[in-house]
Amino acid sequence: MKKLWASGFIAVTLFLLCIGIGAAAESISGPSPSQVQQDPYMYTKQFQTKVVVGNDGSYDITEKINVRFLEDRHGIYRYIPSKGTIASYDKKGEIQKTPFYASVKMLRANETVDESSENGSTVFRFGDEDKTVREGIYKFEYLLTPKFQQKSYDNIYYNIFPTQWQNQIPAGSRFTIQFPKKFDMDRLKFYCGEYGSTKDAGDILTLVKDEENLTVTGTLKQSLPLGSGLTCFAGMKEGYFSKSQQISGIPRMILIPSVIIFGIVLCLFLLFGRDEKIIPSIQYQPPEGLDSAGVGYIIDGKVHEKELLSLIIYWADRGYLKIEEKEGKLIFHKISDLEKTAPGYQRIMFDNLFDGKDQVKIEDLKYKYADTLKVAKSKLIRYFGREKQFSIYTSGSKAAREISMGLSALPLGLFMVVTSVYSYTGITRIIVQAVLWMLLLGGMILFTVAVDSWYARSRDSRRLWVFWGLALSFLSAAAYTGSYIVRVINGEIFSYIWVLAAVLVMTGGMILMTGFMKKRTHQCIEWMGYLAGLRDFIETAELDRMKVLAEDQPQMFYHIMPYAYVFGLSDVFAEKLKDLGLSAPDWYETDRQFTFFDYYIFNRCLMGSMDQVTSTLSVPEPPKTSSGSGSFGGGSFGGGGFSGGGFGGGGGGSW
Repeated sequence: MKKLWASGFIAVTLFLLCIGIGAAAESISGPSPSQVQQDPYMYTKQFQTKVVVGNDGSYDITEKINVRFLEDRHGIYRYIPSKGTIASYDKKGEIQKTPFYASVKMLRANETVDESSENGSTVFRFGDEDKTVREGIYKFEYLLTPKFQQKSYDNIYYNIFPTQWQNQIPAGSRFTIQFPKKFDMDRLKFYCGEYGSTKDAGDILTLVKDEENLTVTGTLKQSLPLGSGLTCFAGMKEGYFSKSQQISGIPRMILIPSVIIFGIVLCLFLLFGRDEKIIPSIQYQPPEGLDSAGVGYIIDGKVHEKELLSLIIYWADRGYLKIEEKEGKLIFHKISDLEKTAPGYQRIMFDNLFDGKDQVKIEDLKYKYADTLKVAKSKLIRYFGREKQFSIYTSGSKAAREISMGLSALPLGLFMVVTSVYSYTGITRIIVQAVLWMLLLGGMILFTVAVDSWYARSRDSRRLWVFWGLALSFLSAAAYTGSYIVRVINGEIFSYIWVLAAVLVMTGGMILMTGFMKKRTHQCIEWMGYLAGLRDFIETAELDRMKVLAEDQPQMFYHIMPYAYVFGLSDVFAEKLKDLGLSAPDWYETDRQFTFFDYYIFNRCLMGSMDQVTSTLSVPEPPKTSSGSGSFGGGSFGGGGFSGGGFGGGGGGSW
């Protein structure tokens, strides 16, 4: 069993780690020229860009694009990355990345413009879908305002001509950059080529620097081929921009709702979920007035088919029927009818079991007993609720469990959503995050089921269920945490590891409280003390003690048998009984030959047969049929940039 646990744990761990690492490996990188597809319907005649750098670190961009269409087209589109990372080289020549989130706002355009968002970019579509043209001059102005996690970013870094424009940028294309303050213009550098290229653009540019008016004007002396762009970079001194560029409020957006949710779950647990302590009392006999099906309902608040079917052994022990094993098949022989005082669920099961006959083979019941079990389930619940005036759990705690179940996984989901909204997150990673969140929720559900069915399982079984419930939640959270940390290290996402740690601690606490949220009623606690004592005797009684009891009350073990079945301890009980050397019960006949009755084989045959047919007895007969990515990489404070590594850029083409 330990090897099985360990093997399963390792397998699930490796699976979830692969998911997390796979998501983390979805890195943000720039496109190669071969990935930028030529637009065969458009020819770019000229591309002009005016960049006005704001005192707050914003970029006011005016673009004028002159194109000729080679067949009827509606217009052009431009997409500008609004979240992702910027990348540059530091003084040691290593790439440094800084995540950013930017607002992109269209200010004016000379054509009809439609705005949308896609893959971390703001997309502008110019033209009229009801009209086609063969040429056009598209002039528009938009404002790009980047925000960072740190207080400020003091470099000027902008992709003047985009690397993903689906035409070459023709010679003669011009740009102008206006700066907010004076600085040493010798620090201004231009790079050209595909994404990541550090090629100096001085050879292909005619530059005019006007330090008095704080402007730089440039003209392309030769065309930029498909997949190539032009980027300017200037490492400024700290404080060059006067206004803070820090994005704020993300921790509050996550922590305030998370703390409120945690507080709600904690209050629900303190008010409704704290159980009275169950004190087992040592018992050797089944409870008076409670049959095995009723006990199965009491211990976990549910009615299962196997608990109802345990009544067959219960009836046999009380002389209402006999069980015959012949060539490995079970036959039930009716001896007498149930008493009229028997509960309704017992009577309907017993009567429909034989259906007017004196004997029935268990295989003859296939597909025919499902409706009977359904009716018996509802009758058993009504019997305890109406006639016994008994409830397993308090109504308040059941409602509290449902509420806390819905709330407990929300903080981590909120963290995933908020961090994904403010950072470029590809569709693959979004799907992986959703899967990990659902696995966390699934683990919590598995844990709550394990807690509810604690007394209906053997010691190893319930430990296994609890282990896998908590392990699934833990490993899914760990896989997400690992992928998030990798992204932080790679500069692809804002670093709020401390917020994530707080969310995970609260989530773990809420999962535990949710598992133990359902509170048993006082009457149920009293019954559970008796039943827990009986269960402990079945599971833990020593052989010497059982031999002493067998000498005085051998029939006691037959009385306990159906209860061991609903406790999930039939195998354990049979293992203990096989050395007692008792004679077979008079209600069981078999064609096997024994010196002493072998309870282990009896259990395997009777209980095993019951388990095998449960599914067919409880399933109705089947019906008969007739035949873009975001901008790239993090900030630099000194060193230099490269082509395509700054703000703006993106790409576009015709439509």
